[in-house]
Amino acid sequence: APSVFSSEPQHPQTMLEPDEEPTVPVFNDEFETKNVLLVGETGAGKSWLGNKLLGRTEFTESDGAHSETAHVAAHTCVDREQELNCRIMDAPGVQDTKHEAERIREEMGKFAKVSLEGLHAIVVVVDCHGRFKSHKMEALEQIDEYFGDAGRSHYVIVVN
Repeated sequence: APSVFSSEPQHPQTMLEPDEEPTVPVFNDEFETKNVLLVGETGAGKSWLGNKLLGRTEFTESDGAHSETAHVAAHTCVDREQELNCRIMDAPGVQDTKHEAERIREEMGKFAKVSLEGLHAIVVVVDCHGRFKSHKMEALEQIDEYFGDAGRSHYVIVVN
């Protein structure tokens, strides 16, 4: 079975419904696609960062205390200058306020079904307002447990 960290190019379909009109280009079949998964604690700013990367609001942002992301959600954008499609995937927060750990683990695993080409970056969003307490370290350890050795070379840390 191919690794989810493969960079084999394939051509996924757009994530828009057939009757939706995008305000910005969301996919170009001629361009390579890079897959980016946003992970971190609930309220760390994953959805906010995903919206900034997309250049439009697609992911529902929480108030920081309560989770808004229950399932992996994915949206794409096009960078014509780089001739690149970018699929941004927003995952539920680790140590989520509403969802049990096993359900979050299942949701985190769904990125493999969404990203046919494999995963190119795991963006770990860390909220460092205040002290870096033990629960933040536990969240990072939980993320590392999800992805293991193969994931470590794909980590990008974003401090919010």
